[in-house]
Amino acid sequence: MGHHFVNQLQERDHVKGEIYQLTEYAVRTNKNGGLYLQLTLSDKTGGITARRWNATEDLAGQFSVGDFVCVDGTVQIFNNALQMIVTEIDKADTARLDLSIYLRESQINVPELTGRLNKLLGTLTNPDLINLADCFLADEKFMTKFCQAPAGVKVHHNYEGGLLEHTVTTMETARAVGSIHPNKLDAEMLLMGAFLHDIGKIEELTTCGGVHTYTDPGQLLSHLVLGIGLLERKISEAERLCGEEFPEETALALKHMIISHHGEREKGSPCVPMTVEAIALHFIDSLDSKVSEFHRIIHEDLNRGSDWTEYNHLLQRRLYKKGA
Repeated sequence: MGHHFVNQLQERDHVKGEIYQLTEYAVRTNKNGGLYLQLTLSDKTGGITARRWNATEDLAGQFSVGDFVCVDGTVQIFNNALQMIVTEIDKADTARLDLSIYLRESQINVPELTGRLNKLLGTLTNPDLINLADCFLADEKFMTKFCQAPAGVKVHHNYEGGLLEHTVTTMETARAVGSIHPNKLDAEMLLMGAFLHDIGKIEELTTCGGVHTYTDPGQLLSHLVLGIGLLERKISEAERLCGEEFPEETALALKHMIISHHGEREKGSPCVPMTVEAIALHFIDSLDSKVSEFHRIIHEDLNRGSDWTEYNHLLQRRLYKKGA
């Protein structure tokens, strides 16, 4: 019998002995003090929220994010969304597991995107920015990580190659904005900022068993701070190679774009954008991430009987699917 994919689940479906991957896992306490497990059960088609009521401490301690679990349960509607009530859950025997069922297939064409990245950086005319870009492109270890990394854990571009895709599309938008406003901002600084803004994610995120998680430095420092560190090391490298000091004002402007691109302190930026290039980068980055996020939510939605998605608590809205 074939695997019961998440995107095929419907209300009142019963699953027995089905194997899914735990992509979210938490132990919660109900109002009476009892324990229950709050889960997201996933395969390559998406994830479904699930709960296992009346959990014991021994059961709760058996699982962690990334585990493959064998479950029995029933699918139901709760708050206009599908969820699974799990009656039995055990760790699955992974010896003969077909991982292709669970690992999302990236549609990223890395050579094509890398070519676009090189072409964009090849338009630079500022010698300092050219030298800096060359230091990144010539670093095989950096480029390998950069081309393989996801851009997020749960939200936008959360798949292998997602960081490369997000960076290239952000740079292409930055290139267009620079051509529209050539007298209002430094187009080349904006383009370079778009290339650099998320480089810290190669150290912030890691992938284990197909699950994207945060590294310890990523949790403690964030990709903003890690990105500043990577930039500083490459600036030092560029200075050694060309025998000249990198302009302090240029370095400061690039660091500011990295550290402020989330736009608000409440969203993780230690400071808000304070230059024309920084504010442009913030909105360009936000545009690309939101378009990708909306697309993912619409196409992974399990609310198949409606033109609207389930309510998304992060976005605080439902999305209209008709025609998408």
